Amino acid sequence: MKLNLSLFKNILAVCLLGFFAIGAFMGGNLFNNFKFIKEPQPLNLLIYNHFISPEVFHDIENNYNLKINVDYADSLFEIEDKLKDPKAKYDLISIYSFQALELDEEARLQPINWSLIKNLKNISSDFMSLGGDELSKKLLPLSWGVNGIAYDESKFKGPIESWEQVLIQLPAKEHILLMDIPLSLFQLGQLKSKSLQKNAASEQNLKNALSNLMKFADLYHLGSAHIPLVRNYALIEAAQAGLPKETAMKSFKFVIPKEGGLFWTLNLAEPRFAPHPKEIAVFLGAILEKKVALSILNFGGASSTSLTLNDENVDPKLKAQFIREIPLTKLKFQTSFPDAGLFSQLIEEAQKASKK
Repeated sequence: MKLNLSLFKNILAVCLLGFFAIGAFMGGNLFNNFKFIKEPQPLNLLIYNHFISPEVFHDIENNYNLKINVDYADSLFEIEDKLKDPKAKYDLISIYSFQALELDEEARLQPINWSLIKNLKNISSDFMSLGGDELSKKLLPLSWGVNGIAYDESKFKGPIESWEQVLIQLPAKEHILLMDIPLSLFQLGQLKSKSLQKNAASEQNLKNALSNLMKFADLYHLGSAHIPLVRNYALIEAAQAGLPKETAMKSFKFVIPKEGGLFWTLNLAEPRFAPHPKEIAVFLGAILEKKVALSILNFGGASSTSLTLNDENVDPKLKAQFIREIPLTKLKFQTSFPDAGLFSQLIEEAQKASKK
């Protein structure tokens, strides 16, 4: 039988093209998702204690052939201290949006390679550009909240609609409980300190603002599981979801004040020069799965940014779509706070002094 060279060439070309197409598809899929890393490097995370449960990390390790080392922190101050360690080499860190501003200004964050990550469609677009185009490239928002006030109606005369009313009507012997967030404390301190100059930046003015607050306020960490007894306070600052159970008492009412509630997201971000990009891509794809989003919601108590939970039987205030029910005029976005670092130090000093 005589070999038809022309036919043979055509068949060979078709076979090669087919093999190339299959290889390109499988190779591209592996490249984009990095699910099958044969010898993965350990992934080092710095995470808030209240954010992601240890069980989630264990499941991701087992399902994605990853080795995950987790360093936990209780507060934004502890996160900042750990990041200052020159020996620390973290792949991912959890940070609030108000922390991200300062870290980004110091060039300590790098953009996430979104093209390598699965399941991005699960995140609501409402949360993907709130920090501005440049900052949004560096943050994967998983939880969110709006800080307002829950006040004991039995201790105030009439409804409370603003922080100014709180400061005017607060009974002399009553105290309030505030989150130790530099921006919100600074603005509240300015309200209390009438002598403060607008946009005051001096250390003395910051100290005056904080010392005025500490005369009638105690501080606690955002998301902390160790909140002082709410019944000992006339008012607490808290997010619109995940209020302490004690505030469910009939005498407590939650409102977003007229001055606006500080809007925040809790994010995962890559520090500059994060050493393991392939492992990061696998982990971020896994963290966006529906079952993980539900676990994060249940563990931390904050609202979710995941669209996958909109049809789940959970508190409507914890769903991503609830952000659309809060008027924009009620939200206060932190765009800058140049004295955040200094004010954080002053808060720490105030906390230490209060424990003596």
